[in-house]
Amino acid sequence: GTTIMGAAIIDDVLGIILLTFIFSFSTAGGNPLISVAKIFGYLTLAILIGLFLFRPIINFTRKLKSEHSILAVSLVLCFIFSWSAEVAKVASITGAYLAGLFLGRTNAKTTIMEGIETLGQSLFISVFFIYIGISTNLWESPINPVFTISLVFIAIFSKLIGSTFGASLSGFSFKRSLSIGTGM
Repeated sequence: GTTIMGAAIIDDVLGIILLTFIFSFSTAGGNPLISVAKIFGYLTLAILIGLFLFRPIINFTRKLKSEHSILAVSLVLCFIFSWSAEVAKVASITGAYLAGLFLGRTNAKTTIMEGIETLGQSLFISVFFIYIGISTNLWESPINPVFTISLVFIAIFSKLIGSTFGASLSGFSFKRSLSIGTGM
């Protein structure tokens, strides 16, 4: 279980980075050098701000002794990172993800997590799924059922094989490697 969770986190981080590159290349007008420069510029600035400013901001907010101020400031930081990623032509999810990583390194991690979980479950997650459901019209999209089913099968199969192979390279037995591959 611990191995699967660790691998899933690494997998998510790599997926976010790949999504950032793909999104940036598709919106930057076709010049890969400009896209890469924007990505690294944004990531460098975001990492510096996250490493050196998030803890002092959260510590200052904690001193305000205002109810839910830590949650409010955390959301503002998340929205600012998301917005700035969008301005830099990087996927906005990248900014939100980075903000979450840096907020998770603060001493208010539990308070933030509890507040975000409540707020997320009651508002953001519901709005997201409703929006996706309303926006999706399968009758008007050119979806080939055979291609879609094949793609899903290939994705599941390749994840199983790749994760099993990766686990076996890490020294796990075949049985445990297969369990890890199945869990992934």
